[in-house]
Amino acid sequence: MAGTTINLIPIEEIPPYAEPIVRAIGLAHLSWGRLEQHLDILLSAVNNDRYVTGAAPPPKISFRLKSKRFKQLYAKHPSFKIVHDIAGPVCDGLKKANISRVRLTHSNVQSFSPGPPATINVRITNFSGPDLRTKDGAWTLQEIENFNSLLTLLSTDFSRISELTMNEAFRKSLKKELSQIQRAKLWVSDRLRRLPRLRIDKPSSRF
Repeated sequence: MAGTTINLIPIEEIPPYAEPIVRAIGLAHLSWGRLEQHLDILLSAVNNDRYVTGAAPPPKISFRLKSKRFKQLYAKHPSFKIVHDIAGPVCDGLKKANISRVRLTHSNVQSFSPGPPATINVRITNFSGPDLRTKDGAWTLQEIENFNSLLTLLSTDFSRISELTMNEAFRKSLKKELSQIQRAKLWVSDRLRRLPRLRIDKPSSRF
């Protein structure tokens, strides 16, 4: 750890030449939020005991596990053959995009350089026991825009998949034959889920 310099002072000013890079990074975060929410919707739409896919609640935190579940269903499951040619390449794109997203999110901006080309200089840190390890990056506007282009392509493909799968005809094709006992269990489960819980009001004042 000795000899390692890390800038932790708040960023108060951005030089004009770096503003396009910062805007592109902001757009990347907005696009990522939309992409991940769309993935959550696709997974939740087929989380149903009445479907051949069965009930499998989407992971709430790990994007890697969400992507794995998407691959199992939309890219591999025979009932989703209609979207296999789209979902297969999407899985590769999600893996690539997630690596860039992690680096972008967990990096610490150290400085800006005017170039040309202008760059945003970042440092990523992690500990191995008591030892601090660092990795550095210097990203140009073009590199951030390339990341945004990948997110746009993935979002477009998600929309295509949604058009083909989030409709009544496709959902009907996923339904499986249920025994009388299975139907009864699902009816009870649905009934219990809809019953209201006891309400507790929040306190009106703070102490």
